Formats: sequence, structure tokens, C-alpha cells
Amino acid sequence: MGDKRSGNYARGDNHWSHQHPDRVRHGSEHFNWRGERATVKAGRQRARASFALGPCERCGKNGVERHHKDANPLNNDPENIEILCRHCHMEIDGRLERFKLTSATAGLRDPRPCITCGEIARPARKGRCTNCAMYFRRTGVERPPALWGTKYSPRQAPTP
Repeated sequence: MGDKRSGNYARGDNHWSHQHPDRVRHGSEHFNWRGERATVKAGRQRARASFALGPCERCGKNGVERHHKDANPLNNDPENIEILCRHCHMEIDGRLERFKLTSATAGLRDPRPCITCGEIARPARKGRCTNCAMYFRRTGVERPPALWGTKYSPRQAPTP
């Protein structure tokens, strides 16, 4: 705190808070304190400032989040705050099951036959299975029927 540079008034010993420590107000003593009228964001910010992170109270992993047991972010009583890891917090809030359901199907297309070899697979590029798409990308021609049913390796010499 004791930056002695003359041009840095805000961090130096000349700052008004160092000269008048009795006038510094925090929390409910601050002139702009809103108490229960605070926003949800302010309630979460108060919890971050008031409760240090430690191990997860359920599984023992590194706790990275503060959970309000009564789901009210403005209630920052120590009995209402629980330090949790991300997985346990999502499990308690019911977000884990929704995440598993949506992420398992997100971005996946239904299996269809490949336009080159006819193998039933999720299309990789332009209707081709992964092996046919890789062959086409590396050689510029469709994969020949002699290679259908085999896995294409980039080291494999393409047959014209």
C-alpha cells in the first residue's frame, strides 16, 4: 500500500482513507448499502467476498463455487452457504441431468448410409462416412470399392 511515488495519489500514503480510517465504511455502514433491496448479482458478489473457497463439502474435491442452500442469493448466512465443486453444484441444482440429456445429443445427426460405400454411420462430410471423407480429402477421388469395409490409413497408398 505504501507506494511512495508522488504521482500515484490513489495508491500512496496520501490517500484520504489512510488519513481518516474512521470514515471508511464497509458493508451495512456504507452510505449506498441497499441491504435486502440488492440485486441477485450483488448477493452473489457478497458471497464471493465473504466466503473463501476450500474443499467441496460433499466429495472433497477442490471447491470452486458457493451454493446458497435456500436458493436465495441475498441470504449470505454462513449456515446457508456451502462450498461445492462444479459437479456437485450442478447435481444439487438439477442442472447435471439436463446437461447430460442435452449434451449427449447436441450436434449429432442420425446415422445414414455413406454415399460412397453404403456403410451406416453418422455422416462426417457431405454424406460420406469418416473413412471415405478422409480418403476423399487426401486423394481428391472417391474411395474405391476394393477398400470398402477397411479403415483408411493416410500412409496407405491410394489405388487409382
